[in-house]
Amino acid sequence: MKKKVELRGGWLIGQHCEVAEVKRLADMPPYEDMVARMLATISSPVNDLLSSVSSPVSNLLNVLEQVRESKSENKEAS
Repeated sequence: MKKKVELRGGWLIGQHCEVAEVKRLADMPPYEDMVARMLATISSPVNDLLSSVSSPVSNLLNVLEQVRESKSENKEAS
């Protein structure tokens, strides 16, 4: 005959925990996932800022490259 284990509480860092708190802690994601989420949250504004700053520069470089190509095509056509 199998017996059920009944959870009555827990002990964490020298303090007693109620059943609800033990269940809440058991449902938490793994440590690595929480660290990854935190790092993503911290780095998101920095990534957004960098993409905002680099986008106009990239656009300018693309325009300059097109101008250079059109000038070289005009020289070849002449």
